Amino acid sequence: MSSSFFAYLAFSHLRSFRSEDRSLLRIPKSFANLQDLNYLLKKYRDIYPFRVFLSYVITYLLSVPFLVLLHSPC
Repeated sequence: MSSSFFAYLAFSHLRSFRSEDRSLLRIPKSFANLQDLNYLLKKYRDIYPFRVFLSYVITYLLSVPFLVLLHSPC
């Protein structure tokens, strides 16, 4: 149930990106892509500070259980 809620929050935030900015929103494969993503996140951090913070928190909360599972003794 909670993962559905987090998925809804993540996808609802993706709708607020402009169409020209969506092409920059991807996993960077080069340093230039990383700089483009950094520029995009700084731009949206200034426009939507709460949404960006919430996205970081959601990403952290979803990644921690996987890290715990990977590093736990079998």
